Amino acid sequence: MEKGNFEKYFQRYFKGYRFMKSHYFKGELVLQSPLHLGSGEKGDYIDSLVLREMDGVPVISGTSICGIMASLSKKRLRLEKVPIEDIDAEPVFKALFGSASEERNGRNEGRESRLIVHDARLLPASMGTSFIQDRTSVNRERGSAEDKHLFHDEVVSSKSRFSFSCVFREKNVIDEEKTLQDHGRGPDKEAFHLFLDVLELMEKGWASIGGKTGTGHGEFTIENLNCFVFDSSNPDDVLKFVLDGVDALEQIDLTSLKVNLKTSFIKTSCLSGDKYPGPEVLIIKGVLRPIDPIMVKTAYSLESVNYKGAKKEEEQPIDKLRNLPTFNDLVSVDSGFCLNAEGIPYLPGSSIRGCLRSHAERIVRTMIFERFKNNDHFKNDRDGRFTLEAIWDLEKLKAKGKEFKKAAFDDVYDKACMISKLFGFPAMGGRIYCSDAVPIDVNKFKNRLKLLDHVAIDRFTGGAAHGKKFNSRPFFPFYETSKFPENNDLPDDSGDMCFKIEIHDFKLWHFGLVSLLLKDLHNGRISVGFGKNKGFGRVKLLPGHTRMEAITHSKGVLSEMATTHTSKVGGFLYVSETIKPDRYFWISPENGILYEVVKNAVSSFSEKVLEWTPENTIPEAEIK
Repeated sequence: MEKGNFEKYFQRYFKGYRFMKSHYFKGELVLQSPLHLGSGEKGDYIDSLVLREMDGVPVISGTSICGIMASLSKKRLRLEKVPIEDIDAEPVFKALFGSASEERNGRNEGRESRLIVHDARLLPASMGTSFIQDRTSVNRERGSAEDKHLFHDEVVSSKSRFSFSCVFREKNVIDEEKTLQDHGRGPDKEAFHLFLDVLELMEKGWASIGGKTGTGHGEFTIENLNCFVFDSSNPDDVLKFVLDGVDALEQIDLTSLKVNLKTSFIKTSCLSGDKYPGPEVLIIKGVLRPIDPIMVKTAYSLESVNYKGAKKEEEQPIDKLRNLPTFNDLVSVDSGFCLNAEGIPYLPGSSIRGCLRSHAERIVRTMIFERFKNNDHFKNDRDGRFTLEAIWDLEKLKAKGKEFKKAAFDDVYDKACMISKLFGFPAMGGRIYCSDAVPIDVNKFKNRLKLLDHVAIDRFTGGAAHGKKFNSRPFFPFYETSKFPENNDLPDDSGDMCFKIEIHDFKLWHFGLVSLLLKDLHNGRISVGFGKNKGFGRVKLLPGHTRMEAITHSKGVLSEMATTHTSKVGGFLYVSETIKPDRYFWISPENGILYEVVKNAVSSFSEKVLEWTPENTIPEAEIK
């Protein structure tokens, strides 16, 4: 149809209708860490498969992305003093995301969202390799893997690229949005401003998607984002859209889009007290250096597949797993290092997080011991169960999870132990996230992987137990001195691995406990992985390589640090700070404001421990 004829057709059949603008956003969703978005299905030897299209290509559902946007929107609205329990009813939030059900015109009706989010499909040129990750539970009393707690999950590798597209549609004002309209800005502008803030947070990588986010999975950024405007009242735009699609529409510069919007959120609610911690995120990036041999072993003996010595019964299940990495030698290895899709050894975030949790439990139990060691009740407690009252062991975690499954958040949080308030448990998510630790120089790291033989000893004969010989391939650090290394000596950099820790929506004492964990990590007091009783697993937070960044707000825990190195990201204050570690702590007094914040945080944690009283163990009158 010619342009002139189309305009006549358009005016004839659509005259009198009110049309609104739509903003089309297109870009790429780039994974910064492995992604596990479960499909709810199981494989023959895999407990959880990733979500895939009909042709078997991994996909990220639009509902998952929209859910992340809604979560970020709620955090953004909390900056405007909107109570967390009222956010779903906030006019701006409902204007953007709609409502499943609400009372309108005397009946229960739904409301359409202004936002449409499409499925993110794997781009053809992207890697998109999937691989198998193992995870297990650790028994707190034995310190070893819990029986029958080994799981195999399929994950999509980092650096995979997915398409990203969404649409923001303006629409007529409805009765419930009259509050926004009365203030002269209107629901379209308010909702659009909120949406742009959320997009900015996603562009900068301040969000995660999918499962296992507590172990560093699902981190992503949005790249190459473009915006196209479609005015359905303009015949030219309609013709371009019909003939050539979105890319033929007018493109708008995103940097000036929010500036030209000239709007701010309407404040329709008042915060009735600091009931919940403010929305803040702190990221601590560092370098771990193994100072002992170290290995986190995979469940399958991957290196033995199709090689000499491979067990016949292993070939069938492993042959069915996708893209399992192996080494290119002909040695059968019973316990191999964890490998990702590119065949790179790494320390899983789940292992690091588990070791940090276990060490945090020891810190709390030690402080409780020092406080009550002169108490008569404690002297009779030979098995140490008294100090366990301050934390929940693995069995209590399961029992409490079932007990609080349908309870309100306040009840769950108030009754949780100190460790569970930071790390979470089955009825409540944690506030701390740990990423995988990946070697900085892969070739150097692989060159230090050495074959090691093991054998079990028969306790009766004193000789080798029959059929108990096995081998492994751990990483061995190299010390440049020929003698036994001194306490302050460090091996070379062949084992250096980059990692990061995130804390979300935290209180001051949460940060204090994490600071103590980093102090012990800096001093090499925390072990990770296989063979701790054999002298394996100690790692050290490398001095001089620690960096911190955060998003906070004017009344946040880290607000004092926002006086320098600050910019705005999605309505939050963004703080970028370089840390200068001290010899005995992960920061030094030279850090000024940051050092004072950490010192206050540690004091806050100490006060939190002093507030603890054992339930049904010692009468309150006896507690000093």
